[in-house]
This record gives sequence, C-alpha cells and structure tokens, in this order.
Amino acid sequence: MISVLIPSEENYYHIYAEGVFVSKHIDNHQSEITLDDNYPFILYYHFPHHARIYICCSKEKCSKNLFSLYNVNKEFSIISILEGRRSFDRFKRAMDYLNQKTEGEVYKLPASYFWQLAYLCKKGKNNSYNIETLTKRYNYKIKYK
Repeated sequence: MISVLIPSEENYYHIYAEGVFVSKHIDNHQSEITLDDNYPFILYYHFPHHARIYICCSKEKCSKNLFSLYNVNKEFSIISILEGRRSFDRFKRAMDYLNQKTEGEVYKLPASYFWQLAYLCKKGKNNSYNIETLTKRYNYKIKYK
C-alpha cells in the first residue's frame, strides 16, 4: 500500500492522488489517502504558477528509476510526467471522464495504458473517441455507463 499525505492547511502547493482506493483518514491538519500499489496511481501537484502530474507505479511493478516525493510514504517509479496547465487540465478532464464512465475500473488497467493516455493528453488528442478506443484496446470488457 502507498500512502499520500494531503495537508489541509494552506500551503504553497496542493496535492491530490488517484488510484485504486483503499482508505482515507482525516484529522485536523492533514488527510491520508491509502492506495493499492499493485496498480498504477496518479499524483497531482498544483503550485501557484505551474502544475505537474506524475503517473506512477510501485517499485515492485516497475523497478527502474525510483523516486520519492514529499508526502508519499514509499519510493516508486514514474511512468510519465505531465507539466504545464494545459496538459494538466487535459489529463484531469480525461481521468474525470473515465472515472465517471467506468466507475473507477480504469485504475486497474496496466501502466502502459496510462503512459499512452498521457501521450494523448500532451498532444491534445484526448477526445472521447480516442480515450474510449484506447481503453477498450486494453480491456474490451470494461463497461461504460
């Protein structure tokens, strides 16, 4: 399991995490989200003048290029990084769309899926047709609402 600490007080940045959700613990100063690290997970960092998304997998699944970031309890590998407001917004919208349409099943797809989805978002090709085609290529049984 991988845990991400999310400060509740005002900092110079905001962090959010998505993946196969296990639990969430909230207290006065921070929240802790626990995700299943058998699947890829996504870290969203938003700073005043830039935004960055890290698409990650556990060191057990992807053992090359290990990183550690502040607020994350374990080392992990980074599959892809999206930088800049436009890429950030495109990827976030794509994940919101997929999460709504697949009821969270998208997070169980392999790391290579998220790498290709990030590429679509970087190039501005993240329309619903391309996203659904890519998703069905990795799991044709995935159900859309």
